[in-house]
Amino acid sequence: MTETKTYRFPELYPEAFEAYGYRFYEDNIDTYSQGFWQKRFVDERGIKYHIEFYEYDYAQFRNHPINYVSYEPRAQFNCENDVVFDVKYLPRNDDTIDSVEKFFESIFVQMNCIYYEEYNR
Repeated sequence: MTETKTYRFPELYPEAFEAYGYRFYEDNIDTYSQGFWQKRFVDERGIKYHIEFYEYDYAQFRNHPINYVSYEPRAQFNCENDVVFDVKYLPRNDDTIDSVEKFFESIFVQMNCIYYEEYNR
């Protein structure tokens, strides 16, 4: 019998990530995460950044008071002069994948970030 999982945020769950073009990766550097859903953000100029939604299934930890799956969105941005910075977003109950993507895009624009990789012109 397959156990039904409970998701902390109503609009963040595997089928939604797939519908938005995210891909799941089990291999990760976060010890407590089960993996992450990643999507590359591109335009005609190149790759701007990637967003990862790290997945945490607290039900798998023995005696943990929380027994649901939660997500932590993250992105890394590049700026002039080799400045690189990471952003972790703490979702609210009303957040959607779309709202998180718009948040990260606003950072890219407002911080005048440069492309992760530019295509040859």
